[in-house]
Amino acid sequence: MTDRADQVEAFASVFAECFGIRAVEVAERQREQARGTVRARWQQIVEVLPVAAFSPA
Repeated sequence: MTDRADQVEAFASVFAECFGIRAVEVAERQREQARGTVRARWQQIVEVLPVAAFSPA
C-alpha cells in the first residue's frame, strides 16, 4: 500500500475499529472546521490583495 488513498483508507479502517464510529465522526467534523478556517483566512487575503497591490509602498 503505497498509494495515498490506500493509506488513508487503511488508517480510517483501523481507527474505526479501535475507537468506533463516534471518533470518526468527531475527526471528520474537526477536518471540516479546519477547512472552514482555511477558507475564511484565504478569503481575508483575497479581499486585502487588491488594496495592497495598488497602495504606494
